Amino acid sequence: MAFGRQKPAATHAEPTRGSQSFVGTNTLTRGDLVFSGDLRIDGRVEGNVSSRGKARLVITTTARVDGNVEVPDVVVQGTINGNVLSSGTVELAKAAKVSGDVHYKVLTMEPGAMVNGNVYCIKEDGGDPAAS
Repeated sequence: MAFGRQKPAATHAEPTRGSQSFVGTNTLTRGDLVFSGDLRIDGRVEGNVSSRGKARLVITTTARVDGNVEVPDVVVQGTINGNVLSSGTVELAKAAKVSGDVHYKVLTMEPGAMVNGNVYCIKEDGGDPAAS
C-alpha cells in the first residue's frame, strides 16, 4: 500500500495464470492463434483461437474474433463471429456478442449479452448433447 491507497481489486478481464499474452487494440492478426496460459485480446483476430492445456482467454469490449474459439475458460466482453467450445467456464458480459454456437460446462451471462446461435451444456462425462 503506497500513500494509504489500496491496489484496485482484480476484475474478471485481468489474466490470472502465469504465462500472459496480449493482442493490442490496434493489432490485426490473420491466421490461427494457439496459446498457453492467459491471452487477452483487445484487437482483432481473423482466424481460430485455441489453447494448449489449462488456459484462459479474455476478449475485451474493443476486440473481435472472426473464427472459432476453443479454450477451457473464456470471458467475452466483445464480439466473436464463430463457435465457442469451452471445457470449463464461459462468461458473457453485457456487451458480448457471439454469432455461433456456445458449448460450455459452466455459463454466466449478464443481461444484454447476445448469442445468435445455439447454447449447449457439456455433460459431466465429457459428452456434448449437440453430438447426441
